[in-house]
Amino acid sequence: MDGFLVKDSLTVLTQNGECQIQLCLGDITRLKRKDKVDVILISAFRGDYAPTPTSVIGALLRNLKIHVRELSRDKEEDLRKLYHCWWSKPLPDDKPYNRLMCFETNLFGSRRPQELVGDVFRCLVPVLNNQDGTVITPLLNTGDQGFGRVVMLEGMVEAAVNWMKAGLPLRMLKIVLYCQGKDDDEMERIATRDFHRVLESFEELKGRYMMQDLTPKEITIDFDVYLSFSKHDAKVVDLITDKLRSNKSDVRIFDSRQVMNADSVWQQDMYEVMMHSARVITVLTPNYLQCTACVEQYNIAMCCSRKAMRNMLAPFYIEESTLPTYMTQVQYVDCRSSVTERVGEACHQIIISLSVTLKAKPQMDPSIQYDVFVSYSHADSERANHIVATLKRLNPDLRLFFDIQELKTGSAWQRTLYHSIDGTRVMLALISNKYLASAVCQEEYNLALAKHCSQSGSLKLVPMCIEDVYGVTAEFTKVKMVNAKGGNFQQAVDTTCTAVVDWLAGQDAAANGKEVFGQDEDLVINTDAVTENLRKLQFKYQHGDKSSLLRTKSTFPTALPKSLPTRPKWDKGQDEASKCDVAFSYAAEDEKYAEHLAAVLSRVKGVVVKTKAASDHERLALMDQAKHVVAFLSPHYVDCMEKSEEFNIALSRQRLSTSRILFPVQVHTLPQRPTYFHLVPFCVNAADNLWPELCSVLKVDVSMHVLERADNNISKPTELALHEAACQILLEIQRQRTIPKPPSDEVKALPTLLNVKKLQSQVDHAFTTDTDVVGEYLLSLSLNEGDSTDMKKNESKKDPPPEAATGQSEPDQTGSKQPDTCIDEPALTGSQPVSTGSNQSGDVSEEPVRTGSEEWVRTGSVEPVRTSSEEPVRTGSKPAEVQAASRQLEHMPKKENENNSRNEKEECSHSNIVRMDGTRKRTGSASCSVV
Repeated sequence: MDGFLVKDSLTVLTQNGECQIQLCLGDITRLKRKDKVDVILISAFRGDYAPTPTSVIGALLRNLKIHVRELSRDKEEDLRKLYHCWWSKPLPDDKPYNRLMCFETNLFGSRRPQELVGDVFRCLVPVLNNQDGTVITPLLNTGDQGFGRVVMLEGMVEAAVNWMKAGLPLRMLKIVLYCQGKDDDEMERIATRDFHRVLESFEELKGRYMMQDLTPKEITIDFDVYLSFSKHDAKVVDLITDKLRSNKSDVRIFDSRQVMNADSVWQQDMYEVMMHSARVITVLTPNYLQCTACVEQYNIAMCCSRKAMRNMLAPFYIEESTLPTYMTQVQYVDCRSSVTERVGEACHQIIISLSVTLKAKPQMDPSIQYDVFVSYSHADSERANHIVATLKRLNPDLRLFFDIQELKTGSAWQRTLYHSIDGTRVMLALISNKYLASAVCQEEYNLALAKHCSQSGSLKLVPMCIEDVYGVTAEFTKVKMVNAKGGNFQQAVDTTCTAVVDWLAGQDAAANGKEVFGQDEDLVINTDAVTENLRKLQFKYQHGDKSSLLRTKSTFPTALPKSLPTRPKWDKGQDEASKCDVAFSYAAEDEKYAEHLAAVLSRVKGVVVKTKAASDHERLALMDQAKHVVAFLSPHYVDCMEKSEEFNIALSRQRLSTSRILFPVQVHTLPQRPTYFHLVPFCVNAADNLWPELCSVLKVDVSMHVLERADNNISKPTELALHEAACQILLEIQRQRTIPKPPSDEVKALPTLLNVKKLQSQVDHAFTTDTDVVGEYLLSLSLNEGDSTDMKKNESKKDPPPEAATGQSEPDQTGSKQPDTCIDEPALTGSQPVSTGSNQSGDVSEEPVRTGSEEWVRTGSVEPVRTSSEEPVRTGSKPAEVQAASRQLEHMPKKENENNSRNEKEECSHSNIVRMDGTRKRTGSASCSVV
C-alpha cells in the first residue's frame, strides 16, 4: 500500500486457510482508493464523536470528509447495548472503506476496553456476511482515550486470532500505528523510537500465535520395535520376541530392560529411543500397570505417537487388568483369550506394518474424507458386512469407513470415529434394538444427524431399520428410514446401496431413492442456536420466568457457600490424583480463564483444585481420576492434539458414570469442526448472548459484588459465566458428598453427544407452552420424554415377540446385551468399539444374525472389559436418551425411565419409514412390524 510500511506480520492457520494480521506504520486516513478495504474500525467514548485534532475521527473529517457524527445518526445496525459497537451504512464509492464500525466504551466504569475488544470481531460476523474481508484499524482506545498501546495490542490480536480460528472470514487485519515520515527509513527510525514496546509485544504475540509447520522433521529409524514390559512378564516377552523374529529374522528390537536401571534422566533417553523406533509394543498385564516405570513408558509412547503424528503405539492386552481410562482410548490388540495365537497374529501384522513407508499425518485433519460411513451394532455385523460387500461391488473405488478396517492399532478410536464422521458424505445406520441400546452407536447417529440437519447438509444420513425395534424415542423418527426388516433386507440393501452410489456420483437417484436423498427443509437446524436457546431456557427456569431473565426477587448471581460437606476419608495408598475434586484442561492461550475459575473455587473451604499438572504422567492421572474435569473450550483447545486427548478421556469417563464428571466451559466461539465439540452439553458457554444481557439487566458495575475481582483482562460477561460455572461445579460436589454412590453393577452407559432433534423439540415446546413457568414442559420432557409427542400417544402397544424380548433382556452396565457366538477376526482389531463389525462375510438371513461375543464386565474402574478376545470392543456404549442436557441443572431429573425394561414395550411407529423395493414405497403411521 502506498504511504504504508508493513513492519511485521502474523500468519494464522485456520480450517478455512491462512489469515494474516499485519502491523503497519502510516496514516490510516491516507489509504488510497485502489487499496480499498471492507471495514475501518475506530473507537470513541460512548456518544462522543468530537473531531479533535489528534483523533482518527478528526483526521477522517479533515482528510476524507467522513463525518462520524452524521454516520451515527443513520446507523445500519446499533449493538452498543450488548456489544459496544455500531456500524454505518455503505460509504460512498470514492472512499477507501466500504463501511465504518465504531467501538464505544464508557468514560467511567470498571469494564476495560481490552476486555471488550472481542465484541468488535463478533460484530464483524454479520458485516462480512460469510465473505472474505479485509479490515483496517488503529490501536483502538489509545490516543485521546488514553489506554495503553501494549495492552490494547494484546487484546486485539488475541481476539482476532480466536475469531479467525472460529471461522470469521477475516483474511487480513491491518493494525496501523500512526507514523509520518518522508521515506521508509525515516518511518523505521520513528517506529523504533516511539513504538519499541509495541513492536516487542507483537514479536511475542507471533511466538504465541504464529502458524507453525506442524509436520515433524525426518528422523532416522534405528529400531523396528521398542518393547515395553514388566520384568515379571519375561515369559510373554520372550514369546513376542520369538514371534517377531520368526516373521522377520533381522528385526531390530529395543528391549526396555536396557534402560530400567538408568539415572534420573532416563525419561529423556527413553523418549529419544522411542522417537527413533517404528513401533512401540506395550505388554499390558497387572504387573505392567502396577509398575510406575512401565506406566511412564506407556505415557511417553503416547507422547511420541502424538509428536510423530503416526500410530507408533501398539498395546498388546495380555491379561485381565483394570486399565486407566486413557489407555482404553487407544486401540489395543486383545490377546487375553488365546495368548499364543493372538500374539502370533499381532506380531505378523506388526512386521507387515514395518514394510509400509512411515509418513506423518495430522491425526485431527479436518479434511479426512470418506464416501460412506457404516454405523452398526456389533450384534449386526453380518448384515453390515453384506452392505459393505454390496457397496464395493457397485463401486470398488468407494472410500468406506468400516471400523474393523479403519481403526488401526494404536489409534485413538473415539476421536477417530468423530473426525471420520465429520469427513463423511453418507452414513448408513443399521437401526436395531442393539443399536438403540449402544451408547457409542447413538453418538455416531447423533453426530451424523447434526450434520444431516445443518444448513449445508454436508452429510446425508440414511437409517436402515433391520428389525422390529421397541421403546424407540422420538428423535429416531425424524429422518426417513429404509425398511430393511426380514424378507425386505436383500432388496432394500441392493436398492439403497445403488441409490447411494448414484448420488455420490452426482446422478439422480431413482424415484424411491429421492425419498432418502431429497432435501427436507423442515429438518434444517442451527445446532449452536438450539443449544444456546436451551441453555437460556434452563437459566430462566432456575432464575427467571417466561418474560424475563430474572425474577423480581432473584438473588442471582448466587453467592458461593463458605464451605462444603466433609469429604469421605481417603484410603491408604490412594493415588494423589484421585484426591483432587476439580482438575482443569485448557490451552495455554486460555490460562487466564482457568486461573480465574480456580480463584473463585478457592474461596470455598474443602475443595481441592488442581490447575496445572507437574508432569505428563500427572496430567493423564488427573484426567483419569479427578472427581471432576473442567475443560475450557476455545479454538486453541480444539486445535491441540493433547487437549483433544484429555477431553476424550473425560468424555469416556462421563459415558460410564451416573454422576457428572465433565464440565465443559466454552470461553470463545468454536470453529465448525470438529462437530462433536458443539454437541457436548456445556456447563456454561461464555459466548452466549445471555451473559451480556444479564450484565445489562444487573447494571454490572455496581451490583455484582459477589464476583471474584481479578486483574486478568476478562470481560464481565465472561466473569459472570465463570461464576455460574463455579456454582454448578460446587453444587455437584455437594451432591456427590451427600448422596451415596450407586453400586458399579447398576451403572448404565449414556450417550455424551446431544441429539439436535430432541433439543429442538424441547425448545419448541418450551416456547409455545401456555404456562408461565418457563421450563415446566421442558422438565416434563426430561421426566417422561417417551410420552411427550403426539406420535407416541397414538402408538400401538403390545408385548414384543419372544426374540425381541430376549434381545432386550436385562442389559449389562454398558447398555448393550452381547451375542452368544463368536467369529474370529484379525488380531489387530482388539479394542474396537461395540458398534464395529466382523470382517467375516456370510449368507444373509431374513432376520439379524448374531455373530460375535462381546461380554463386558466391570473391573473396578470406568473401563468396560470384554471376556472374549474375538470381537473388537468400543470402550463404552449407551442408550439414546439426551440425558446429558438435563444434567446441567441439579434439580432436573434424568430422562431414563426404569420402567422401560418391563416386558410390555412400545413398538416403533415410524411415520417416515420407506420401503425400498424398487417398485413402490409405503409410508404412514403403521408400526415397523407391518410395513
